[in-house]
Amino acid sequence: MLLRWGWEMNGDWYGWSGARNGGGKAAADRFVATWRYVHDRFARAGATNVTWAWCVNHESVPAADWNE
Repeated sequence: MLLRWGWEMNGDWYGWSGARNGGGKAAADRFVATWRYVHDRFARAGATNVTWAWCVNHESVPAADWNE
């Protein structure tokens, strides 16, 4: 199974994006921590039939250092 969780997180059009969650490095760090939490739950359950896709958008919106 290919799992693309939280795709295009560097845009401002999805509720899970850093831009929609306060912006700044703290919002980006929260997204990364949440992604890792979800991934680790699968790993702890022993799910070996999952391929994880990290899918950023081709440009960051907003174009800020914390969002790259």
